Amino acid sequence: MAQLVQKKGFHYQAYELRDEDMKVHIRDFDGNSEYHIDYTELGLRTYYHAARIARIWQWMLWAFIVAVTIVMWVSDKDAPLLNVQWGTVLILLALLGQVWILLKQEPARIYLTGGERRIDFLADLPDSTSVNDFIEETCGRIREAHYNQYLSEYDELSYEEKRARIIWLHEMKVIDRDVREDMLSAISPGRGIGFGKYLPQRSS
Repeated sequence: MAQLVQKKGFHYQAYELRDEDMKVHIRDFDGNSEYHIDYTELGLRTYYHAARIARIWQWMLWAFIVAVTIVMWVSDKDAPLLNVQWGTVLILLALLGQVWILLKQEPARIYLTGGERRIDFLADLPDSTSVNDFIEETCGRIREAHYNQYLSEYDELSYEEKRARIIWLHEMKVIDRDVREDMLSAISPGRGIGFGKYLPQRSS
């Protein structure tokens, strides 16, 4: 999966995985932007975040609408606590507030962090499976880019530099602990290292 397009209200996000970088197109209330991000600038940590303030305001407005309706319903017609005109105005304002919140509220997002740049995806658009598949493909390309960056200077690196790079790859979550130990063992004095079996396989 090399492309993901997400739309919700005024939010539009499109991501395209290319050979050397990711193309990003964002359009929302703040403007319209398009830019490229090199895979080596991205990290592999993810976290989920959902804005709850907007949902709380929605519930409060619905409670307000119900309360105004009840007051209007039970009020004495001769001496109403709230006349129909003002009650109607208040209900309409509350409904407009609901519409505004729906248009402006931040949807749940999954953030990809750990590198120089941070990007985010709408968590469940078009569906959570598509989002997770795209993030998995993105992470595979990030790992591949970090490996290639490491390998490009391999012959010029000293043992200590190689060791530091391997530890860095592990800290960046590019490799797990077992692979780290295998790679450290492979660069011990008198041994060469073959990276082929460690390189991530790009999904089809």
